[in-house]
Amino acid sequence: MTWLSVQMNDSTVSRLGRLAERRKLSLAEMAALAIEEFIEREEWQFAEIEAAVCEADQGNFASDEGASQFYRSTPAICQPIRTTPRYNPDRSGKSAPPRVISAGRASS
Repeated sequence: MTWLSVQMNDSTVSRLGRLAERRKLSLAEMAALAIEEFIEREEWQFAEIEAAVCEADQGNFASDEGASQFYRSTPAICQPIRTTPRYNPDRSGKSAPPRVISAGRASS
């Protein structure tokens, strides 16, 4: 095993420490796990992008009809997300404060 020393800002170390406590791991174990998971996700994402670029280079695209049919047949989770403002304006036109969730209960 190789030792690695990194500098991180205090808030990141604090967050990492909280996760380590929840998982009952040392800070070093949690950092190693986080790095391993990051690398796995990044490697997978790059491989998928490279495969898609190869398909595109070969002209392997869906037809307009094929894409429309796929879109119509996919479950709602694959449908476009309708976005709404983060904080909905109240009647005065000002932004309403965010809702704070604490101990499983929502408050305004």
